[in-house]
Amino acid sequence: FGKAECYKCHTGPALNSMEFHALGMGDLLGSEIINSDPYDAAHTGRGGFTGNPSDDYKFKVPQIYNLREALVYGHGATFATIEDVVKYKNTAVKGNSNVPDGQLSEHFKPLNLTKDEIEQITQFLYLSLHDDNLERYVPSSLLSDFCFPNNDPQSRTDLGCQ
Repeated sequence: FGKAECYKCHTGPALNSMEFHALGMGDLLGSEIINSDPYDAAHTGRGGFTGNPSDDYKFKVPQIYNLREALVYGHGATFATIEDVVKYKNTAVKGNSNVPDGQLSEHFKPLNLTKDEIEQITQFLYLSLHDDNLERYVPSSLLSDFCFPNNDPQSRTDLGCQ
């Protein structure tokens, strides 16, 4: 709620929002984690799906619970640690030259956090927003008869639930 202004995007019970923002992060091309077709619409974020150029390079605000269990961070697997993301947001220097400056979110601006503040935010995200027992919230079944958490036919096939 201080200088970092995380609350401006990470709101509500899930600490995310239904908003989309361009933060100039890398894309899926060249990722060691994800193989991706260079013509895949996902590279331009929401714009690749809506066809609206004003949506280009905008990605949905993610939830920030249990981040320490992720293998990579940021769309395109841009970052290896939570601290890397905090530092990126702090400097607000885009990492993807394909993203036009005019497309960047109004919230993507230098935060002027100190080294101690970066460490405190990182530790808060790593330790305080972690729940070792999220499995207790997994429903035993869904009314749709699909699988948790995706609730779609493909996940039923992929996860083998019936």
